[in-house]
Amino acid sequence: MNLIAKNEFINSIPKNSILTPHEREFDGLFGEHSNQESRIQTAILQSKNLDCIIVLKSATTHIIYQETIFINSIGNAGLAKGGSGDALTGIITSFLAQG
Repeated sequence: MNLIAKNEFINSIPKNSILTPHEREFDGLFGEHSNQESRIQTAILQSKNLDCIIVLKSATTHIIYQETIFINSIGNAGLAKGGSGDALTGIITSFLAQG
């Protein structure tokens, strides 16, 4: 995420990509936000513009595809550590592989 943001590659990602930023990565990609609600509104807009899915990770994870939003409200602090994003990527990839 940081490499994409640093080099302004966000408009080069392929359609139907799945981005999984946490709040700070999201702000790096799309600009600073003062609260979660404004991030969600930006995620809706960017999902439409980029034709991608955005999994906005926080205590409550929002999965956003254009105007469709799924909310996982059962996360906990145990997920806020290194490697959790890698595990999430593996899970998402396995779902994609299964169609």
